[in-house]
Amino acid sequence: MTFSRRVGLPSALAFSLMSLACGSDTTGGGDGAIGRTGGSSGSAGAATSGSAGAGTSGSADAGTSGSAGAGTSGSAGVAGSSSDGGETSSSRPVELKSFSTEVFATGQKVYRIPALGVAPNGDTLAFIEERLSEYDQGEIRIMVKRSVDRGQTWLPATVVVSAGQDTIGNPTFLVDKDTSTIWLFATWNKGSDTEDSIAHGTSADTRRVWVLSSKDNGATWSSPLDVTATTKSAGWGWYATGPGNGIQLRSGRLVIPANHNIVPSLTGYSHVIYSDDHGSTWRLGGTAGGGSTNEATVAELTDGSVLMNARNDLSVAFYRKQATSTDRGETWGTLAQASDLPEPNCQASMWRYSFPSSDGTRGRLLFSNPARTDDRRELTLKVSYDEGATWPVSRLIHAGPSAYSSMATLSDGSIGILYEAGASISYFETTRFTHVTIREIENGPLR
Repeated sequence: MTFSRRVGLPSALAFSLMSLACGSDTTGGGDGAIGRTGGSSGSAGAATSGSAGAGTSGSADAGTSGSAGAGTSGSAGVAGSSSDGGETSSSRPVELKSFSTEVFATGQKVYRIPALGVAPNGDTLAFIEERLSEYDQGEIRIMVKRSVDRGQTWLPATVVVSAGQDTIGNPTFLVDKDTSTIWLFATWNKGSDTEDSIAHGTSADTRRVWVLSSKDNGATWSSPLDVTATTKSAGWGWYATGPGNGIQLRSGRLVIPANHNIVPSLTGYSHVIYSDDHGSTWRLGGTAGGGSTNEATVAELTDGSVLMNARNDLSVAFYRKQATSTDRGETWGTLAQASDLPEPNCQASMWRYSFPSSDGTRGRLLFSNPARTDDRRELTLKVSYDEGATWPVSRLIHAGPSAYSSMATLSDGSIGILYEAGASISYFETTRFTHVTIREIENGPLR
């Protein structure tokens, strides 16, 4: 967790997808993790989209990119065949050419902190924070855009949840495949409270953990439920869920990554929260040992253990940190540096694309972040075949300024990446979506 934020000035984007001949576009992203710790419950004035007891969803304000059909860029190389493949020949989806679209564009409003998800009906959902400024405080609400064609076009944005002049951010998306329920975690704080004051324990209120749900593929949302009492320890200050994605383990457990600090220390720690009853209750899981971390992302490994990959807040060691849990997130080992994963102190996304199977499918973990140690640039997608020990395949998605990202497997088996990007200075100029197949990633020239 970082208590100061680097911000850039908006500029035009030059999009580059290395090894996939995509057209150029504009992209944007911003900085820091939103989410502050919670103590007491309650959320007067909160509005959610189209759900009972909350305001109905509204169309997006000025600053979001156009409606369906706008913003698509040229296609990339035709997907190649692979001797390995992620699916059997009988179930292999038709692979599209790679493409990129603009989903949100910073203008009168600033758009940051993306979370990508696929609804039970196959629609692609792009969540984002809508801010009045680039800062991680003040009036912030969560918006969503829907695509019914896997990101080629996007319907107008609607409000998922708003808290008036307060802050509600750090969207973290999860689908319970057993119940077809979408869960969206977020964190709330008073708009007048800063991250620094919350971390020091001097704020007027504290950071609270909210969860919303949808049983109709994200068309409407429940009122936010404050679960702070069961998901945050006494003495914790700052708190942030995700952002990006939670996961469902093969056991059925729902797991959400998060981070916190313990007042008065400003050292950050990464932890998880979980549910074993399909979201009826949520509990605090374990904290990874070692500390000095921030936003985290998690994935289930083949043997049933869980891998945590966390943002490294040590200014002298710009590489990601990883730890493993052998009890589904209730306890964690000590974080160790991941030397294959350089970072400029920034959020990242890790995603389980496939488990190994008897049909020849290889086990694959995917990872995306700005893969530099000196600046938030060069958003890169990597593949691991050994459960995150090494990442031998690397593809450049965006060459310019870039920051936060979120990945998902789309309804056709391809990979979607929602990310912040820019042209020369700002990484929150636009939020872009890139569609790419696993064969294009693995068969292209190495970076």
